Amino acid sequence: MSYDQSAPDDARIDVAAILSAILRRLPRIILVTLGLLALTFVFLMFQPRLYESSASILVEPRTASEQTNTVVTGNAIGVVSSQIGLIKSRDTLISVIDALDLRSVSEFNGSQSGFSPLGMIMQLAGRGAATPNSIDETVIRSLDERLTVRQEGDSGIISVQVLSEDPDLAARIANAIANTHVTRRAGLSISDTAETSGWLLGEIERLRASVVEAESAVAEFRVNNDLLASQGTSSLLDQQLSTISGNITAAQERRSNSEARAALIRGMIDRGQPLEGLADVQSSAIIQQLSQEKARVQGELAQRSATLLSSHPTIRSLNAQVAQLNDQIRIEGQRVAASLDAEAQIQSDLETSLRAELARAKSTASTATRDTVTLDSLEREAKAQRDLLEAYLLRYNEASSRVEANSALPDVRVVSVAAPSVTPASPKTSLVMIGVGLVSIALQIGIIAFSELMSGRALAPVRARPQDELEAVPFDEAELEPEQRWEEPEVVAETEPVIVPVVEPIVAEPVLAEPVLIEPEVVEPIAPAVEATAPQPDTARQFIQMVMADNKADAIDEPELPLPPVVTPAPCRSAAGCRA
Repeated sequence: MSYDQSAPDDARIDVAAILSAILRRLPRIILVTLGLLALTFVFLMFQPRLYESSASILVEPRTASEQTNTVVTGNAIGVVSSQIGLIKSRDTLISVIDALDLRSVSEFNGSQSGFSPLGMIMQLAGRGAATPNSIDETVIRSLDERLTVRQEGDSGIISVQVLSEDPDLAARIANAIANTHVTRRAGLSISDTAETSGWLLGEIERLRASVVEAESAVAEFRVNNDLLASQGTSSLLDQQLSTISGNITAAQERRSNSEARAALIRGMIDRGQPLEGLADVQSSAIIQQLSQEKARVQGELAQRSATLLSSHPTIRSLNAQVAQLNDQIRIEGQRVAASLDAEAQIQSDLETSLRAELARAKSTASTATRDTVTLDSLEREAKAQRDLLEAYLLRYNEASSRVEANSALPDVRVVSVAAPSVTPASPKTSLVMIGVGLVSIALQIGIIAFSELMSGRALAPVRARPQDELEAVPFDEAELEPEQRWEEPEVVAETEPVIVPVVEPIVAEPVLAEPVLIEPEVVEPIAPAVEATAPQPDTARQFIQMVMADNKADAIDEPELPLPPVVTPAPCRSAAGCRA
């Protein structure tokens, strides 16, 4: 028994057929597109021309003390967004409407809308009468629809764009909105400044009492703890300690000097050296007189020695006088040394008293140091209150001057004035025409392609080629299971065997047809319809497994019929063997 498993017909999109259909209908496509373009152009000709004008506002916080501009930083996005909300607020738009009398402009009051059946019915019902509130709402809605406020990139510049049929009116509205916003911000700044002035005045009165109380506490603490303030940065006690230390050092120096001078005088006396050369000895009046007398006697001795011998009584008398004068000078030198010792003792006693006073001052300073901590805290609190009071006074004076002069520096200002536009901003005739043309062409081509696909004219059948036309075996027999392998049947000599080629589909998942019984005398060769590529081994293997499973199922279900013996060919090992 042998079965011929025919591959089902598949369909693919014939692009050539679709292109051919499009080319056949190309004149109609062109005519329809031109007609739509003409209708669009006529429609656009009757549309009102809208002109756009733009004014620019710079958001920049300023103060009276700053001469240079400051860049908007920190929460700049939030600041600009807040300004945009204020520009589009109802109060700003109402001010612009009142300033330009937009209620009488037909473009904004809704009188250009023409005849409206609903409006006529509402008027007949008595509910369509125009009221001031309804007119304001209509004008505000119309103005809001034609107003665009946006931020220029990441900068602090806000663009105010207005659309209108009148270019001059568009420019005037844009400038009016910008100026109204700046004026409103200035008024808000003045009102905020006035409120700030009132608040500062109350705070100043409170701070004045606080400062007086803090400074009184500092003064009372100083008096109670003997922490009197000095002229310099150091305290009075510190200056006292420094003075005592300096006096002790000076007393030590004077004592040492006196002791050294006294020791020098005694040393010269012990060595028998003359004392007239010492400054302390020369300053003594007695020594000066003795020195003069000694000089006179020595002069007379020298004069008499020229004529008298050394043993002469006169010479001996003069020598005795000189020796007596020297003894008197030595005695006077000892008195000078004794006076120097007395001075040294005085300086020593002074040093002792100063050291005792220094000890008492240090004891007082230790207590004062602990009290200074509390004093510093009180002074710090008083200074903070005083600085805050001075700052509030400065701000209050500045705010009061601005309020009295009715002047303020708002954080916004107009940097670009709107000018009437020459070219209309809407409608964009060229862009609309291009868009309509492209949409018309694309829509018609899509309709043609869809109709061709639905009618089946753009679908082409696909057929598989026979197995014997494959150039290589798509699988290996050794890879099959034992129950899936072919068995070589015995060849019957009486009947000519009929070899039925197995047709392999080229699709990944073939659809199996019902097996057909083939009579030996009616076998006809199957000619391939379409050249197909060789299937992959895995696909062919799966297909054969499915065919054999279906054959086994059919063999079980169908009754056995007497058929002529058919020899099933063995799998081809090469393309040449299959062709043979």
